[in-house]
Amino acid sequence: MNHTPKHRRRKSCKVHTRFDLHAATAFGGAAGLIDFTLKTGIEKNFHTEGLRKRKDAKFQMDDVALTFLLGSLLGQERIFHFEDIEQDPLLTLKLDLPKLPDTTLLYKDLKRMGSSAGMKAVRSAQRQILKSILPEGSDIVVDIDSSVETVFGHQEQSAVGFNPHHHGRASFHPLLAFDSQTGCCIYDELRSGAAHTADGFADFYEAIKKQLPAGVNIRAIRIDKGFTGEKVFQPLEQDSRDYVVKLKWTKRLAELAQAPNLAWHCITQSDQEHCDVASIMYQATSWEKPRRVVIVRRLDIDPDEVLCADWLWEYEAIATTFDWSGEDVWHFYNFRGNAENHIKEAKYGFAVDQFSSQNFGANQALQGLKLLAYNVLLLYKQVALQPGVRQWTAGRLRRRLFFLPGILVRHARQWTIRLPEFAQRLSTHILQAVP
Repeated sequence: MNHTPKHRRRKSCKVHTRFDLHAATAFGGAAGLIDFTLKTGIEKNFHTEGLRKRKDAKFQMDDVALTFLLGSLLGQERIFHFEDIEQDPLLTLKLDLPKLPDTTLLYKDLKRMGSSAGMKAVRSAQRQILKSILPEGSDIVVDIDSSVETVFGHQEQSAVGFNPHHHGRASFHPLLAFDSQTGCCIYDELRSGAAHTADGFADFYEAIKKQLPAGVNIRAIRIDKGFTGEKVFQPLEQDSRDYVVKLKWTKRLAELAQAPNLAWHCITQSDQEHCDVASIMYQATSWEKPRRVVIVRRLDIDPDEVLCADWLWEYEAIATTFDWSGEDVWHFYNFRGNAENHIKEAKYGFAVDQFSSQNFGANQALQGLKLLAYNVLLLYKQVALQPGVRQWTAGRLRRRLFFLPGILVRHARQWTIRLPEFAQRLSTHILQAVP
């Protein structure tokens, strides 16, 4: 025991508690983010006739919208979580309010936000942020995907449908569209959990085009295998829009892949993987005309070393309007996987999969406001953060930068926020310019 450190008895140090710390905030590092959000002026979109309250109302709809927006940016997942920030001195000072709206008012006004006038205001605010994220004259690739979001209550229009994680549970089935380059959410639509993936695709596609800022053009559409059929292909082809759509692997496709005259082209050959591509004209039973389909088959080992390699191939099929080589089409489609990461960030960082109201319109507005906060943070990272930290998730930014203890001090008619000493070095590493 001589080589071990000397053991000593730990003594408990008595700490006295005093409740006299005024103007203390838990979001000292978020002052720059709050200022950036207010400078965008997106709250002006909520000064509309359909959302206007009485002049003597304590909180107007722009105050409520900013509360939802800033609360989502600071990690408040559900409406009752907003009780934690209701009296925060930094937020009340920045918003010029004696206190933030309480949860009862938030529930009530969220239903108003779910009206046609409220959703129009949310879309307008989203379009304003998109103008800053997507420069005029840019050609973008739009990734469209759906998400199953389980509910644990009796929310309006929730229904039992396909639910891979909670079988038999009611859910919503929203559609989401993202820009592949920046990751911003272009448009979202909340739907019943019983809705098929491709239901209402034509209207959703038209809404995407209307939501895009002027001068931004869609180069191509990438879609997962749930979106197949004429109600997906026809709107895109009538608009002369290029697309790549993954198909479900069917028995007919399997028979065509086994045809002896099919021209396979090897694109990867090694001891660990063997990959071939081929291109055919294919018409499913529900299609009105044949379309080009790229078939990809992969094997984890050299097929010459296996007696029955035909049993071990993994196949996938991609319908496309591009005349590129099969390899280029396959690689182009594989970049669609970033859409899954964007949905995960929206869920884990902004809790878009959690719904706090029984009213469907309120839940639709809440999802729109959370995705608006998602885009605001994305724009903030582009403008204010160092290049090396722009890929940080919302959760990591909150832990490292936003959730810093601070004290607000007023001196010589000016407000100053006092932060811990280590925050200066941290801000220099993260921010482009310390505010």
